[in-house]
Amino acid sequence: MEDILQSLTELGLTTLQARIIYALQKVDKSTVKSISKDLDIHRQQIYPSLTALGKMGLIEKHLGRPNRYSSLELEDIFTVLLEQKSKWIADMKQKTSEFTKEFNKKMQELKNDEYSFTLVTGKAQFKHALNEWSQQAQTIDMVIKFDALSKHLETELETHKTKYRKDVKWRIVTDALPKNSMVVKAIAKGQKIRFSKLTIPVEIAVYNKCRAHLAIFSDRNNVYKTDVDCLTSNHPCFVAMLQSYFDTLWKTATPP
Repeated sequence: MEDILQSLTELGLTTLQARIIYALQKVDKSTVKSISKDLDIHRQQIYPSLTALGKMGLIEKHLGRPNRYSSLELEDIFTVLLEQKSKWIADMKQKTSEFTKEFNKKMQELKNDEYSFTLVTGKAQFKHALNEWSQQAQTIDMVIKFDALSKHLETELETHKTKYRKDVKWRIVTDALPKNSMVVKAIAKGQKIRFSKLTIPVEIAVYNKCRAHLAIFSDRNNVYKTDVDCLTSNHPCFVAMLQSYFDTLWKTATPP
């Protein structure tokens, strides 16, 4: 008996369902009252299990006064349960395979998007990084001085055939005057510009709202000076901090 009950439960039945099946094997048809007496369990506890066993096709309900129940032969019950278990295993293999693929995909994305802080030093390295970030971006929010150094950098980038992309949405805050040649050029390209009365101590840019840089030049009066320190990161806190700084300037700055 114990081996049969254990096998039935291993194939997915509850302990009570297995005991009901075993009880019905000993008789042709049985009432709930008889099953309750045989198992020493209140009949109200038996009804849900009978309903579940009926849905599985393991027992049959015979209408009458009172209703009677009969079960399939034990061999047939094992066959049905094994088929159901096999289907469940096949379904679980499919699901776990999909889960694993999705999990591995997300893990790979996390590895590719690991948060990092990088200090870029030297104008050449900064120019290279600036080109790379700009070419990958769809949106750029930038705080820039638009002075001789900015113009020199732009000229160098254009010399290296950096492509200007019309699909990029630019928002720029500058402390330059509206008549500044670079401002006029940027507006002609469709870039949105606002003017701040505050002196800009550092230059920042936020790319796609997921990467940002903060750059400091040691001498803005000498366009050939190579000293520049630029901190860049894709860390959400760093990006959010610079985005908040830009948004504050943008709200208080004056449109053209």
